[in-house]
Amino acid sequence: MKKTLPLIIAAMIAAQAQAETPTLLDTVVIAAKAPVTAKDFAGSVNIVTSEDIQLSGANNLLEAIEGLPGVSASSVGGGRNGISMRGMETNHTLILVDGRRVSDTDTNVPFSDYQFNWVPVQMIQRIEVIRGPMSNLYGSSALGGVINIVTKKSAEKWSTSVTAEGRSTSSGEGGDEQAVVITAAGPLGEIADFAFSLEQREEDAFRQNFGGGNSSAAQEGKEMTNLTAGLGIDVGQDSHVNLSLITGQEERKSYPDTLYYDIERYQAAVDFDTKIGGFDVKTHVYRSDSKSRYVASNYFHNLTEDVVSVDVTGELAGGHQLIAGAEYSFEAYEKDYVASVNNDFADDFQAWSLFAQDAIALRDDLTLTIGGRYDDHERFGSEFSPKVYLAWDVSDGLRLKAGYGEGFKAPAVREASDAYSFTYGYPTGPGMFRMNTFLGSSDLEPETNKSIELGAVYSQDALIAGVTVFRNAVDNLIEAQQVSSVTGGGITTVTSRYENVEKALITGVETELEYSFANGLGVGFNYTFLDHEDENSGNWLTHRSRHEAALKLTQHLAAIDTNSQLAIRYVGKQFTDAANTDESPGHTVVDVTFRKEFNHYLTARAGIYNLFDELAAENDDNGSHAEVGRQFGLSFTGTF
Repeated sequence: MKKTLPLIIAAMIAAQAQAETPTLLDTVVIAAKAPVTAKDFAGSVNIVTSEDIQLSGANNLLEAIEGLPGVSASSVGGGRNGISMRGMETNHTLILVDGRRVSDTDTNVPFSDYQFNWVPVQMIQRIEVIRGPMSNLYGSSALGGVINIVTKKSAEKWSTSVTAEGRSTSSGEGGDEQAVVITAAGPLGEIADFAFSLEQREEDAFRQNFGGGNSSAAQEGKEMTNLTAGLGIDVGQDSHVNLSLITGQEERKSYPDTLYYDIERYQAAVDFDTKIGGFDVKTHVYRSDSKSRYVASNYFHNLTEDVVSVDVTGELAGGHQLIAGAEYSFEAYEKDYVASVNNDFADDFQAWSLFAQDAIALRDDLTLTIGGRYDDHERFGSEFSPKVYLAWDVSDGLRLKAGYGEGFKAPAVREASDAYSFTYGYPTGPGMFRMNTFLGSSDLEPETNKSIELGAVYSQDALIAGVTVFRNAVDNLIEAQQVSSVTGGGITTVTSRYENVEKALITGVETELEYSFANGLGVGFNYTFLDHEDENSGNWLTHRSRHEAALKLTQHLAAIDTNSQLAIRYVGKQFTDAANTDESPGHTVVDVTFRKEFNHYLTARAGIYNLFDELAAENDDNGSHAEVGRQFGLSFTGTF
């Protein structure tokens, strides 16, 4: 790898072509709830475009944003990964679709990564990734950051696309993938429009064992059918109604082809946008529902959330940009055993909130953003989440930013109840078995984060560079703490209870650099350093590395009229246990992709993913890693 990689980079740099890399700093950030661009946003934000996704070959949300500064794929257990932002827990990241949050399965369902496949990537216009607490606008669950998926909308003419793709895995066992995706959007007469997508995807389970079976690389199999539909209707000069539905069915399989999880999900929404007295008023009414069945024990996790929200934005005299709103939410969770009621569990709660934010133009080059949100939670009382942010345009290209924000996350319904228990088991070797039991606790308190960030961004012509220093002081972090471990007859039974860790401190530095050369070569590099510890023990927090970096080279190869990309991601070592005795090694993944547009109607993509077949499990004496070996991929898209 050390000899081959420089040759690949040199070959791509040597390619000559004329191309422009568009800046994303002028993109309006919908998750900001106001008409503010990425450049002027009071915080740290990255934009991933549909073009980025198409070239990379990403199949889901996690793959699409991996490699961004401050964004990590972190283990959630059960051989799955979640999204961690700035070293926070994976369930501290709020995921939205067009500003509406999806079911919080990563908090309420153990080992869940079910939130990454709500929308087919072919239906995504862009992804907004906001790092840092956003509870001032979104309340609970936005403790670490917000990810907003913006879906494609109708244009003036109808457009339909059909994508067929597949991947073949060259090492280990299984791992092949195939999918067909259909999208369509267009006008319906003078006052209506319609957008639609249908995805059928199958991913075979993958397995590769190392060290006599003590360490393994594994990826579960998936069979998915996803559908999205949106109908927009103009009901007046300044008023618009949008009806939308997202629904999907998914089967998870262990190697080689054993069904063990059934998942059903949907979100039905009515959005109404209008203008009143010069202010934009947006109303969202929606229900998100997720139902998953664990086949072996035949029980269900049922999670339902109803939300009604109203957002008001507009400009006031004296250089004020106002955002204000209110929200009501109701969340219900049920664990239902089909054959018995002994371990059944059900509970629900509701919450109200009010928020306001004002972006004040103190001078032409100086903007102060102040705001806060008041949440009244039925179970955990009230929380106030303030935010103060100052942005100074020192010159045409240089902006300095400094801010303070607070966030909170209420415990999950299941976590905060003494009546909750959850048990699962798996073999650990010949004649050996491990049983894990998790207990809820009615004494839990909400997690809180007091965050400070200082940053500088320079953008001029073809160069964009930035550095951000941040500090997260987290109180009452909720983790499953082991309370007992008993071994007998080849079975180890481990019991853990959800408890608050008094204090955790996470500080870090994020650096970014992008440059577009005159010959069409685009270079992007970022590096994130995290210093994190449990302040009680002084140990590292689990499943977090200190060093992560990503390099991306894009080039239009003029000789074959093809766009190419080389993506390299490095993740440093991390500990998998609170005592810091079990270490997961660092590793590097390299992807190479090529995309060619033959004409307006046909586009093809070819790629090699995990080019050097590097697996963290190979260098781990005893561990399970959610990863897959080298894959060769091919995709064709027809547009009509």
